[in-house]
Amino acid sequence: MKNYIKAILIQTIVWTLALSYFTLLRLYGQDSIDETESKSILEYTLVYSSIGLLFSIVFVSFDKLVTNKLKSIKSFGAIVFIRSVLSLIMFVILIMVSIIIYMIPNWRFLNFDIITDYLFSIDGVLILSFVFFISFLIQFIKQVDKKFGPGNLIRMLKGEFHAPKEVDRIVMFLDMKSSTTIAEQIGHIKYSRLIQECFDQLDMTRDFGAEIYQYVGDEVVIVWEPEKGLKDSNILKFYYSYRKALKDKADYYKSKYDVVPEFKCGCHIGKVVMTEIGQIKREIAFHGDVMNTAARIQSQCNNLNREFLLSEELYKSLTIDTSYKFEFMSDDILKGKKSNVKIYSKFMILIKTDSNTMYNS
Repeated sequence: MKNYIKAILIQTIVWTLALSYFTLLRLYGQDSIDETESKSILEYTLVYSSIGLLFSIVFVSFDKLVTNKLKSIKSFGAIVFIRSVLSLIMFVILIMVSIIIYMIPNWRFLNFDIITDYLFSIDGVLILSFVFFISFLIQFIKQVDKKFGPGNLIRMLKGEFHAPKEVDRIVMFLDMKSSTTIAEQIGHIKYSRLIQECFDQLDMTRDFGAEIYQYVGDEVVIVWEPEKGLKDSNILKFYYSYRKALKDKADYYKSKYDVVPEFKCGCHIGKVVMTEIGQIKREIAFHGDVMNTAARIQSQCNNLNREFLLSEELYKSLTIDTSYKFEFMSDDILKGKKSNVKIYSKFMILIKTDSNTMYNS
């Protein structure tokens, strides 16, 4: 709900500014405007804010509704174009509804030719072309923002990543179990499709305050700002919610790929260096010992026969309720480390669903 309201507010501002700009272009330089129809800047702002809010609620709700329907489309250009066309269709429907409502008091004089006359008039074509352009721009920016991670595009434009800076992060390395064996059994093309489908289910990350940093083969690196990851044990809830989502589709994966995917993970907390790298291809990168340690902890899952491991630093930072039980596993020196790293593992977890059903892991 929070993300939904935020999206509506952002698009309300965008559409208000866009419609104001369109009106400025249409009216600027006109020698005379009928005084009875002229409005003050405040009146125009109130009108466009109301229209922008209405459009935003409809567009965001509709966009949310069709998102799952469009997941199968992987083409960047196709996604942007289709979403823009759908937005334009919704805009046309809103215009038609508005004209009909306007004519209701004089229902006996209702004439639907008014709708078609307006849509195909010079003003109608101009506004529809402008709306399509703005919709295309919004969808393009949204898809680019997904490429860099939600919110990071604006931060890149502001130059926040230009100079390396130290930040606190929780880092999770999530890796598919027995990936080499699975790839050999089902073939690399089919295996690649399996990875795609598994990673598509990671759209739940935002619900737990997480950000997907990087995909590397069959591994994904997920990061949290500490306050978001530690709040309500979000890092734990995310992992087990993701595991449950995969299990809920077990029959589907078994029938299509002859395997039910499982993931193991290693987590650590501490300071990382965040910066923007590359010239030909730019991306946001995290550097530092925390990244290396989290990767090394994840690599111990097979050796310790556990699926979820975390460092002592992270374990002590968590406010763990009685639903989560952990046990000390090891204090060996990890590969590439000079000192011992104490590792803990999940022993048992009880997950409460909305229906209060309890699950044992």
